[in-house]
Amino acid sequence: MIIRQVEMKFAAFAFACILSVNGFSPQTSRGRHVAFPRVMRAGTTMKASPMPAIEKLENSSVRLRLEISEEDTLAAFQKAADEFGKVADIRGFRKGSKIPTQVVVNFIGAENIKSKAIQGLSEMLISQVSSSGLHLIGDPVYENGEDTVINDYVPGEKLKMDVVCDVWPEMNWTAHYDTVSCTVENIEEDKGRLNAALGSLQSKYKILKDAPEGHAAALGDVIIGNMNGFKVELDGSKGRELSEVASGDNLEILLQEGMFMPGMVEGLLGAKAGETKEVRVTFPQARSQNLPAELAGAPALFEVEVLDVKLRGLPELNDAFAGSIREGLTYAELLEEVKGAVSGENDKKNEETRNKVLEEELVKIADVEIPETLIMEQAREKYANMMSEFRAQGTPDEEIKKMITKEGFEKYKKIATPNIVKVLKSSLAVNDIANKEGIKVDKLDVEDQVALIKAQAEQKGEDFDDKTARDQIECQMQRDLVLNWLAERVEIEFVDVAPEPSVDELETAELSVDVN
Repeated sequence: MIIRQVEMKFAAFAFACILSVNGFSPQTSRGRHVAFPRVMRAGTTMKASPMPAIEKLENSSVRLRLEISEEDTLAAFQKAADEFGKVADIRGFRKGSKIPTQVVVNFIGAENIKSKAIQGLSEMLISQVSSSGLHLIGDPVYENGEDTVINDYVPGEKLKMDVVCDVWPEMNWTAHYDTVSCTVENIEEDKGRLNAALGSLQSKYKILKDAPEGHAAALGDVIIGNMNGFKVELDGSKGRELSEVASGDNLEILLQEGMFMPGMVEGLLGAKAGETKEVRVTFPQARSQNLPAELAGAPALFEVEVLDVKLRGLPELNDAFAGSIREGLTYAELLEEVKGAVSGENDKKNEETRNKVLEEELVKIADVEIPETLIMEQAREKYANMMSEFRAQGTPDEEIKKMITKEGFEKYKKIATPNIVKVLKSSLAVNDIANKEGIKVDKLDVEDQVALIKAQAEQKGEDFDDKTARDQIECQMQRDLVLNWLAERVEIEFVDVAPEPSVDELETAELSVDVN
């Protein structure tokens, strides 16, 4: 899945920008960083220099031995000087006019012109290598450092230099992929999960009952009341009304831990009908669509007029209960839907378990070297996403900035590399099988999924990156197609295991039921 995601997410890009500002660029340590274009520019040619010799190195990289002729070193130096001359503001010459090479050298400096000339020469020779079919990736580096090359460079004389580049991994297999065998744990169907799912539905659709007169609100009860929020001034007094945040009349306020911001439920415990409670809270630090940035972390005061206190009880499992979930739904129909949701969740979990085991087996027989470029890109993206999550959870920007250090990144990369390599090998293996067997994703299916996820994002008010979503969906679909294809052809032993009750699984099963 990861292999086909060519562009980094915005978070990773922003992280790279921060690192650049802080003077940190986590690149390979084989030499000084040099950025080269992927293709040779139109109209650039090498007059007498031979094709670079290619030497294969470990970790899917190559050494390019560049040998540049006397004629080309001179021409490149003159061209670099001319390009500097067109933009330099040199006294006595009009900008853009033809300026003698020596004048430009005296003004710009010979080393700067050499550096530009060397980059141009390297670009052209490396582009010739790429055009020959070698798929270079990442950023090439001068093996002995750019300073050494600059010192060796004399315009009009031959120049030799070695450049190390990563190449796209070459996929080989130690055994054919359709000969793998594995053992997969298969979760048995469990009637207990069906009962738990029905119980979860009952809890979700609890009915309200009158409480005894004078009943003090307790956890699990519902307060019917009018709520008004106010900003708290620096001196602690009540400020302007916050009508846009958690205010309204005849609200049903469920007294359940975690339902509201910390302190709200606790402040309403013990309330009785006819009372007005004043509750002081602090808004969460994390920004959200429903919480303006100015209120993040700010103190607030809520006045709650308690109109009534209700008890909540479980409804009976009958047609009336089913009808409260969806008009016209019978209990027999509801039971079948819940059974299907629970069974489908089991099947889905078993399939994913099987696919993970198949991927692990593919990694074992995948003979492929992972280049540093791919490892670095994934480590940077994961590290950036981790920083973004910290920020979303309310960690102050200053604290995050302190975390973004060269040492911190290198420590993270060292820990994350084994798993990154494993995931990349799996992705390469799946892609290779798809290419060899002609397994392709239906574009219409991709478009349908993209439209669905886009609609969900818009409904939640979240940003939506069409290209990123499309790439992820297509890659996930291809993975599923390949592993399903493989599962039909290899030997798999399924071992039944008892299911483990999980709150998350029960909630997922519940949400799978159509209650609209």
